Formats: sequence, C-alpha cells, structure tokens
Amino acid sequence: MGRSMKQQFPSLGIVCSLLPNKFLQSLPAIFLFASYLATTLPAFFAYRLHAYRGVALPKTLFDEYLPKEEDTTKAEVSKSMVVAYEHNGKLIKRKAFWAQFALVTLLVEVIVLTSMILLQTVC
Repeated sequence: MGRSMKQQFPSLGIVCSLLPNKFLQSLPAIFLFASYLATTLPAFFAYRLHAYRGVALPKTLFDEYLPKEEDTTKAEVSKSMVVAYEHNGKLIKRKAFWAQFALVTLLVEVIVLTSMILLQTVC
C-alpha cells in the first residue's frame, strides 16, 4: 500500500521524462485554461436571456382591434403569431445549439482536467 505511483506503474516514468522543461510542464494548465474558455463562452451564449416576441397585448387588442371587423382582427393577430413563432423558433434553435455545444465542451474540459490531475499526480 505504501508504494508510490511510479513504483506501481514503472512505464509511467517514460511519460514523466517527456516533460523536461517548464513550458512542457505548464502545457496541461494551458490546455485546461483553453478548455475552460471553450466551455464558458458557449455556455454564455446558451444561457443568456433573449427577447422573445409576444403575439398581442390585451390592451392593444382592446384599443385597436375591438372596433374592427372580426375577420380583420383574426387575420392580423394570426399574422403576428406566425411572425413571432418564426422569430422565437430561430432563437430557440440557436439556444439549443449553444447548450449542446456547451455540454460537449464541458465533457472535454472534464477530460483535460482529469488528465492534468493524473499527470501531475503521477509525475
């Protein structure tokens, strides 16, 4: 139980000897920082608030559409519903893309962090 990682896995000494200078030793931290940035930027785009379009405000309906014909009111409200649905759909698709991308980059960050911790523990 008291043996070190190098004694348990002698072939890992080869990996440790490949990191002779400070730059190569700091390379895992650089990868970790890059993966952190690659994770936080998509997460920002995925979870930021968006201005979704609504269809019709009740006050607007009451003030502007009550005196008009019913068919005219239905046509204008339906048209505004289609425009709002298309606009909101684009925002939701973009938000879903960034959320999925953020999850993938989070997985990459976990792999890089685990590799860095393992490499520093072994070496």
